[in-house]
Amino acid sequence: MDALERAALASLLGFERRAKANNDDQMALLNFAKAMKEIEGIDIAHLEKIVSLQRMLKDYESIKENETSNPQPLQNSSESVR
Repeated sequence: MDALERAALASLLGFERRAKANNDDQMALLNFAKAMKEIEGIDIAHLEKIVSLQRMLKDYESIKENETSNPQPLQNSSESVR
């Protein structure tokens, strides 16, 4: 192999390596964007769970407050059968 062939081969290998490095950079950026989107989704989902739990607790407290404000008389099912 003469010097010209080696130089051409080295040039082609360099081109191929630059193309692979560029592709790796693009894949890294894509993976980063996907990870950021997933993190964003997790944060929103977590916030939605917190808000949902807060609403459930508020509803529960409201029900308990109504029960203490307006107590219902206990009904014994055995007495109603007689």
